[in-house]
Amino acid sequence: SKEETQTVYIGVDEEKYNPEKYSKAEILKKMNIEKKVENKYIIGYICRITAQKRPFLLLEIIKALREKRNDFVVVVAGDGELLDNIKHKASNMKITENIMFLGNSSNTQEIYAISDLTINCSIKEGLALTSYESLSMGVPVISTDVGGQKELINF
Repeated sequence: SKEETQTVYIGVDEEKYNPEKYSKAEILKKMNIEKKVENKYIIGYICRITAQKRPFLLLEIIKALREKRNDFVVVVAGDGELLDNIKHKASNMKITENIMFLGNSSNTQEIYAISDLTINCSIKEGLALTSYESLSMGVPVISTDVGGQKELINF
């Protein structure tokens, strides 16, 4: 019933994740990557670089997409025990032109602000906070169908 229903917030700060507060051009310049991403779509991948987040699947996606087009760069914002491994594998797969490793970021709102879309490859999630943050910034999300993702992301 209406009396027994209440809103429970996941914790996304709508002021911090307000797309109107950020300039893509200024952030790209501050990060010194404006030339690398010029005329490219930016795909954000923001997470811990661990097995649960399936970064090796991300590399396979990049490779498959690269076979069809070369107008994108994936920005990886995060750190974890698999980071060195995926950097090495990306090099071996010859997809380094299409991937940038930014390291851990405490200003994820800036990563969303420069992204044209974000991607979630997780094998297991509840409700991914990154999906909420991305959508709050007006950035579409492509996600594996895990946890409650399909309740948040629809066609």
